[in-house]
Parts: sequence; structure tokens; C-alpha cells
Amino acid sequence: MTDVKLEEAADLADLLADKCECLNCRKAAALLRKIPELQARLSKLDIDVASQINRERDMALRIASLTADLENTTAKFMGEMRQRNELLRQLSERTAQWQPIETAPESLTILLFAVTDRDAAGAPLNWKTATGYRVPGTVHKYENETEWQWDGRRVKTWDIVPTHWMPLPGAPL
Repeated sequence: MTDVKLEEAADLADLLADKCECLNCRKAAALLRKIPELQARLSKLDIDVASQINRERDMALRIASLTADLENTTAKFMGEMRQRNELLRQLSERTAQWQPIETAPESLTILLFAVTDRDAAGAPLNWKTATGYRVPGTVHKYENETEWQWDGRRVKTWDIVPTHWMPLPGAPL
């Protein structure tokens, strides 16, 4: 409401109060006098609503930005995971071959080992395979023990010590 109309409402309230003493006119005058206060409250509500709309707009923009960042990060992560999986596949292909025992991991990783008897000329006779692992830093209880666990038992020096190893194949899909 403009200031002119607010003045008119105040004048009308005064006129009603002066001309008539009935209950309805007094109530109408009281309501007309409240118009400026109600107008001020309405203006404050308009400002509050506008502020809330701005906050919600800002929040929506922030959510959109965070969503885009998350999508970009996820895409980057997935690309890196695909590269990692490809490198692991390539590494697995390279290491899924028999390798000299000297290159076996020095950990309790279970591996597939191979040993062979040799003929008098040193040529392999009978290849045998079993699972086992290397126990690095083993304190030997007996002089003839080695750091190898082969087929569930400690390999003795007089046993045939593994000469080759390879990682176990992956689980079936």
C-alpha cells in the first residue's frame, strides 16, 4: 500500500471512531489502524521469502556443482581402476609362468612350486608340483632345515628343494 492509501485508511479509521459508537465500527476502525503494522509485517515477510528463495537457489547451485564434481571424480576413478585392472591382467600374464626359485616372494604367500629329480647328467627327470611358501628369517631348529614349506612340511636339505615357482591361478569366475 502506498503512503497516501495508508493515510486514507487512518483517516477512515478516525472518521468511523468519531461518527459511530457501534461495535462493528469500532472493530473496523481498529482494523484500519492495524493496516500500517500489517503492511510492515508483510514487507518483512516478502524480504524473508526473497532471502529464503535466494538461499535455496544458492543451495541448488552448490548441489549441482558438487554433483558434477562427484560425477567427474567417479569417472576419473573408474578410468584409473580400468587402467589398474589392465596392468594387473598384464602383470598376471607375465608372472603366470614358471620362474626361478630365487625370484619367489619372501613372504608367506602360497605359491605353486616345482621340483625335479635329475639324472646323472643333471637333466630333469620327474617334475613334481605342490603348493608351498617361503618362511623368511626362519630360525632353524635343526641344521638340515631350509626356509621352504613344501606340501605342508618343512623342506630338509636332503630333500629336493624347489627350483621354480609361479603364483596360484585366480579363483574360477
